[in-house]
Amino acid sequence: MEAVKRLSKYAGKEKGTKGCPSNPCLTVGDAIEIANHIAELDQQLAAMQRIIDGYKADLKAQKPDIVVLALQLAYRKHHLLDDSVGSTELSDALLDAICALIGDTEFQSWLDGLEAAGLDNREIMAE
Repeated sequence: MEAVKRLSKYAGKEKGTKGCPSNPCLTVGDAIEIANHIAELDQQLAAMQRIIDGYKADLKAQKPDIVVLALQLAYRKHHLLDDSVGSTELSDALLDAICALIGDTEFQSWLDGLEAAGLDNREIMAE
């Protein structure tokens, strides 16, 4: 690791200038150390990519049917103007889907934030 640290100060500098001597004294041992460091970084990168791929697979696998149903109902009601989808049916499906994704507590916090901002019309709808 010492060679990597010692030689890294020359990265991005033009060889033969004041910032970088024409021969920074790279030994065979330094080259092996640097190659090992690069291999270690490659392994770390591959491990990180596997983690990312795992998260992507988890998200795809965990796509709750309830969310798909809510989106389909919303599309039918608001885009296709399907009057057979009732407002209460859609509201319940959206509530269930949001709570399935973020949880009841987070949903309630979101509603409280809307109410604090004056954007909650539950009282108006209840009348």
